[in-house]
Amino acid sequence: MFGKARLAFTNGVLSTQWLSRALEDAGIKVGQRDKIRAELQRPGSKIRAYLHGEVPDVLTSLMKRAKAEGGTVRLALYELGDDELCKAIIDAEDVVEVILSNSGRDEQTKAWDAGNAPFRKRLRDAGVVLTDRLFNNNHIGHNKFAV
Repeated sequence: MFGKARLAFTNGVLSTQWLSRALEDAGIKVGQRDKIRAELQRPGSKIRAYLHGEVPDVLTSLMKRAKAEGGTVRLALYELGDDELCKAIIDAEDVVEVILSNSGRDEQTKAWDAGNAPFRKRLRDAGVVLTDRLFNNNHIGHNKFAV
């Protein structure tokens, strides 16, 4: 914490050695994509908590502060695949603006933006101010910040 500014880092899925051991301890084999995805989405998962670090708390505290003090939170995200964060954004729709990049091409279905598309729709349907940052190639806008 620096004055009113906070920052947080995730541990990310790139912590492969730790993640492969943690998945094994949870009875999930590397390569079981659906089980891994479900574990990463499950509230209360120790793996999920380790990977996301303090980021959810920082983001939700910013939105609570904006509501209390009459501010606005501007989020720039390249992936939004988390139900809890999506719900928090929707709950704060009157004080939040989002720039959401496209996710990459799904390896199995070959669908473009398959990861972000359902969350993009949920935000739009809820009335969240949303700006699309879409690339028409294999690139993604690698934004990750909140102001």
